[in-house]
Parts: sequence; structure tokens; C-alpha cells
Amino acid sequence: MSMEEALQKAKPFVERALEQGTGAFEWSDVVREVLLGNMLLWFGKESCLVTQFIEHPRKKSLHILLGSGDLDEIKRMVDGSIVPFAKVNNCDDMTLVGRKGWKKVFNDIGWNEKHVTLYRGLK
Repeated sequence: MSMEEALQKAKPFVERALEQGTGAFEWSDVVREVLLGNMLLWFGKESCLVTQFIEHPRKKSLHILLGSGDLDEIKRMVDGSIVPFAKVNNCDDMTLVGRKGWKKVFNDIGWNEKHVTLYRGLK
């Protein structure tokens, strides 16, 4: 699959996820970051995730930035492909910030609630 085909396949999923976000990103931002290699697209048949590495002073994390689609498929993608990818790339952990429902999706594959991220817009 070419990069253009991958982006076209990802677009409806990513835009759906962006609608639930805080306005930090738009589709064009995701496209730019994917093309620069700063974000990665992950696909299933009916879902898509966007990840990015985060380098902290003392550890490396793989962050699931956006996700949308079939929840069972997403869970299989994370557990079967993304977690092993993070380990091979020397990540110390993985993070995800999202709606509370994600906790139910990932609870049985080793994810737990460590912190809660809250958001308040100021404009």
C-alpha cells in the first residue's frame, strides 16, 4: 500500500477520532507528522490507530494518540502488533489518553488506570 493509499484509508477513522479530541490536531497535522515519520499509522480491516514515540529524559514511551473503529480489532492490533513493536523499539511503556471507554477495551490485556487526564478549554 502506498503512503497516499494509507492516508486515504486512515482519513475517515482519524477524522472520527479527532472529533472527540480537544482540538490539538487536525487531519492536515496528522498527515504532515506521518509523512515526516513522527507518527505511525496502524490498520485493521475496520479500524486505525495513530502512535508516536515520546522521548523522556529517563525513558521512552509509545503513545497511542488517536484511534477509531472496531474495538475488538483495535484490541487485537494493540496486543498483537503494537505492544511487540514498542518492545522491539526499546520503549519502557505505552500510554494512551482517551475517553473512559478505552479502559474497558484494554483492561483484560494488561492496561490499567494509572492516572486520569482531564481537560478544560480556556477559550
